[in-house]
Amino acid sequence: MGAGLEGLAQALRSFEPSRGTCFEAFAARRIRGAVLDELRRFRLAIATNKPRNTTDVVLARLGVRSLFAAVSAGGDVPFVKPS
Repeated sequence: MGAGLEGLAQALRSFEPSRGTCFEAFAARRIRGAVLDELRRFRLAIATNKPRNTTDVVLARLGVRSLFAAVSAGGDVPFVKPS
C-alpha cells in the first residue's frame, strides 16, 4: 500500500470525533507524516536552476530540507543547462 493510503488508513483507525477536530485536517496531517516518513527511507537529492537563496527558502518553508542529502541550485556550478 502506498504511504499516502497508509496514512489515510491510520487516520481512519485513530480519528476521535469527540475531540472536536475536523477529520480532513486530521487526515491531511497523518497522510503528510506517512509520506514524509516513507521519503526519509531514501537518500534524495535535488537539482534546480532556481537561485540558491530561493531554493533554500522554499525547502525550509515546506519543511522538507532535511529530506535531501544534496541540493544543487542555480549558480552552484560553473555551467548552465542547455536551452
